[in-house]
This record gives sequence, C-alpha cells and structure tokens, in this order.
Amino acid sequence: MDTVQQPQDREYSFPYHYLPRLRSGFSQHYYWSWGINYAATLEFINSRLIQIRFNSLIDIGCGDGRLVSEIAAQFPGKKIIGIDFSARAVNLARALNPGLTFQVKDIASGESLPPVDIVTLIEVLEHIPPARLTKFVSALAKLVRPGGTLILTVPHVNLPVQSKHYQHFSFSDLRSLFTSYFRVRRTFYLGRQGYLYQLILVLLGNRFFILNYPPAQKYLYSLFRRRLFISDERHCSRIYLEIKRK
Repeated sequence: MDTVQQPQDREYSFPYHYLPRLRSGFSQHYYWSWGINYAATLEFINSRLIQIRFNSLIDIGCGDGRLVSEIAAQFPGKKIIGIDFSARAVNLARALNPGLTFQVKDIASGESLPPVDIVTLIEVLEHIPPARLTKFVSALAKLVRPGGTLILTVPHVNLPVQSKHYQHFSFSDLRSLFTSYFRVRRTFYLGRQGYLYQLILVLLGNRFFILNYPPAQKYLYSLFRRRLFISDERHCSRIYLEIKRK
C-alpha cells in the first residue's frame, strides 16, 4: 500500500460509511448520550492500569473491542485478549481492530483459559442472570491468578434498572458477591448525577442539535472530568472496583 492509499485505509478504523441512515428518514449523525461517561471511563481505566504491574489481561464482555484497543495502544507488548459470548460483537471487534485478539467464549460454560494478571469486567455484571452470578464469579476467580486483579464497573442501585439489565448493585452487594475469592483494594464511585450533569448532556446533544464545535466539546468534557466523574455513593451512577484475588 503506497502513501496515496494509506489515508483511505486509516479511515477504516471507524465504519463511517454506516453513519448515514436511510431507513425511517435520512440522518447522518449518531449521538450517544452515554459517550461522555464512556470516554472518561476509558481514560480512567488506563490511568489505573499504569499503577498495576501486569503482563497479561483479559477483557470479559469486550463487545466491539474499544477497551481492548485503548489498553493495547497504551501498553504495547502486553498479552491482551478480548472475550465475549456474542459472535456478532467479536466479529465486529476483529474487523475494527486487526492485529488484536478476540475470542467467542462463555467463561461460565466451563471452557478453560490460562489465568492472567488482570481481568477487566466493564459494565458486564448487570447483564448476567442473577441465577448464574455465583457460577460466573467462580469462573472469574479461576481466570485471575492468585494475587492478580479484577477490575470491574457496574451501574449503581441509584439508577433505575434498564430493560437490558437484570439488576444494579450497591457496594455491599458487590462485596458480598466477591468476598469468597477476592478482597477489595480500591473503590471509586463514578458519575455524579444532578443538574450540572443534565445541562452538559443537553448542551452536547438534544432533539434540535448535536454540538460539533471542538473547543466547546473539549470544555464540557473537561468540566465533566473535573467536577462530575468522581462522585460519592449517594449521588453516583456507577461503581468502580479493583479487587485482588486471594
């Protein structure tokens, strides 16, 4: 591939041809109101990983592979794998991230994997049927080597349960669920709710416009990071835990 062809190839890091929608009327914009939380979480996880020595990491419930992509870029040379039980998600992750490793697996089904230093479980636990949680946690424990770390985020019970979630969690719920195999090392409460948060969301996008002015986007994102990303349990929307394998 020569220098004229390379710019076009780089654009395929994102499926931009799928932006224009033709069904149910024309549109060429997608707006994800959760995006500001997701972007801040990606940066936060990478900042936490810098403080943990590791050589191997598995992201459970990797979805389209964005977290794996960000971690691999931040930590070249580490063994990083994304796993999801959805073949559709894994196929998309592979297409968007050539050169990275993704596998279709359900860890609770008994499929064996070698233990790793870190397992990330980001916004996954709420998608596990409650009757399978004990088995799922046991499978997680086998995947994290003794002394290794499990990093997880979940929606807090402060938020109403969405139709695609089975349940949300408090800190005490998580501590009870994981206490047989892990001990809590660090806890952060994320996403302070309130009027400022709602104002930021409205300014970023609403039914009338989507904000596209980069300096304004950067300012609102910085404001969110500084004022709202780290919260307390009373006002948070999510919980971040680093728990160490016993």
